Amino acid sequence: MEIICQKEKVRRIKLVYFVESSEVDDTFNKDFYGKIAWQLRRTYEYDPEGNLSSMIEQSYSYEKLTYTAVYTYTYSFNEDGSIKERRCVRKSDRETGYSTTTYEYNEEGQVVGEHYQSSKSNSDTQYEYDYRGLISKKTYTQDNGYTEVHNYSYDRYGNLYRDRYTFDNIDTEGGPTDCVSTYWHERYKVVAVNKPVF
Repeated sequence: MEIICQKEKVRRIKLVYFVESSEVDDTFNKDFYGKIAWQLRRTYEYDPEGNLSSMIEQSYSYEKLTYTAVYTYTYSFNEDGSIKERRCVRKSDRETGYSTTTYEYNEEGQVVGEHYQSSKSNSDTQYEYDYRGLISKKTYTQDNGYTEVHNYSYDRYGNLYRDRYTFDNIDTEGGPTDCVSTYWHERYKVVAVNKPVF
């Protein structure tokens, strides 16, 4: 008797639609705009290889205000499947904006650089990793001179427990401001975050 075995094709689960709805009691704006009827809607599209090709995101809307912002993200990929570039078109009742984010990787496939360009601003974000592959340092720089440097520390389970960072605002004097945020966990879940210590 001949037994023929066929490998069952594994179907990749693709998220095609996502809705995060809420009724927020916005006490500052509710008398004028009403409550927030919904906050976020996303629609995803994929190419024949299963890579995410575009995502359309709609931001929240108030009941008495028709203003909504629609973000359309399109992606291009490197040969290894990593994201090469993300383009964004933001359309609202008020304006249309464009931005492009390109990604830079190291030999291990980790993102080491994000380069953001838009009609209003440009910025660069650089990442460094520790021996476990966790982000140990993040440096964010805007083209106007604003800079943030984050140094991350983790517990033995890989949970973030401290973010020591500095930021240097070009509009203030006296040099960078030092801050520390500390996180408390129940093994794998964040249970509290303290206010930054200046």
